[in-house]
Amino acid sequence: MNGNALRTFAGGVEAPRHLALDSQSRVLVADFVNHRVLRLSPELTLDTYLVDTHNAPVNMWKPTRLCYNDATGCLYVVYGAEFSPAAYFVSVFKLS
Repeated sequence: MNGNALRTFAGGVEAPRHLALDSQSRVLVADFVNHRVLRLSPELTLDTYLVDTHNAPVNMWKPTRLCYNDATGCLYVVYGAEFSPAAYFVSVFKLS
């Protein structure tokens, strides 16, 4: 191994906190500062925003951990509430 990066995504992700992969080698990224979860293609180009402030539960901010269950198509997101840094929640999103 020579340690050279094979691919890089530089699409405005600030403080990525966690990554997950699906069975199609797409990368799910918890974008902590921008309050969203992105899906990148295997080539690391932006595919879509899976979760952001428009489709998330009220006060869903700062995603910190992701777990994707390929069998069910469910994405589990751990996040902290905006005004309560000690309060963390888990939401489940059914992805198509």
